[in-house]
Amino acid sequence: MDTVFIVNPSAGCGKAAKAFDELRPSLRSYFPRAETWMSQRQGHVRELARKAAENGVAQVVAVGGDGTINEIVNGLFANKKAVNPKLVLGILPLGTGSDFARSLGVSRKPLDALKILASGKRQAIDVGYASLVDNNARKQDYYFINVLSLGIGAEVAYASNQSSKWAGPFLSYPINTVKCIFSFRLKVATVKSSDNDSLYSGTISELAIANGKYYGGGMLIAPQAQLNDGKLQVVLIKGMSKPQLLFNLSSLFSGAHIRKHFTLVSECTWLEAESNESMLVEADGESPGGLPLRVECLKEALQVIVGDSPSLQV
Repeated sequence: MDTVFIVNPSAGCGKAAKAFDELRPSLRSYFPRAETWMSQRQGHVRELARKAAENGVAQVVAVGGDGTINEIVNGLFANKKAVNPKLVLGILPLGTGSDFARSLGVSRKPLDALKILASGKRQAIDVGYASLVDNNARKQDYYFINVLSLGIGAEVAYASNQSSKWAGPFLSYPINTVKCIFSFRLKVATVKSSDNDSLYSGTISELAIANGKYYGGGMLIAPQAQLNDGKLQVVLIKGMSKPQLLFNLSSLFSGAHIRKHFTLVSECTWLEAESNESMLVEADGESPGGLPLRVECLKEALQVIVGDSPSLQV
């Protein structure tokens, strides 16, 4: 089988299915032999991705947002390696958040994204692996392709996933960010990495371990991140007061926060974080669990379709 489009109809506040139907004539033009697999329930996207990998599908296209991509990646990987190393992942961004598409240089305009998919330009990129405790206090393996974080970002992701995201990607995340800042309580965590065995110990406002540059509906959290350098960018924002968080929120959209005195920036091939308090973890906008956490970079573990000016090491 050549190409399978895995569609998450609930993506984009439930608008993805209609948007995909409107694209079908163009899709048949570019991919006349492609199949469409529609997700029917929670967790089904991951099951369909695993089925595609095990059945030797050449290319899987994620139709939805960052959460849909994350589900597919978790279906494509097991035991820290790709189930089918030859499989190529493409993205048709129709979700609320499409931050990872930015790093790939894939247009968020559906017709332009289809053209990029049809071009077939591919690149091997890194994938993040995480060992963490799930929401039922059980240890689990989890994969991410964009950004994993803890602190205010994880609180915002959890709040966004519990809400309707009625305001769309450009307002939902900022609105929930402001709401979460007012309820956010600083917690102490200890962080070490391949770069520094005693990276940080203290209160944390945000810790992002990034493969891609953007998260949270357009925040430029890791401007220096590259998708294929075999490393993850570490951006740690130390504990700040609520007024300080509000005052510096805009710097996250420009990337200026990395030059502030309260931010530590490094890179790693692995990172560990632990705390005596309960701390949520988010990965690609999903909420898989919490600390303790170990993250590893799986170098060039996945082939993806890229557009113009992707975030790659040359």
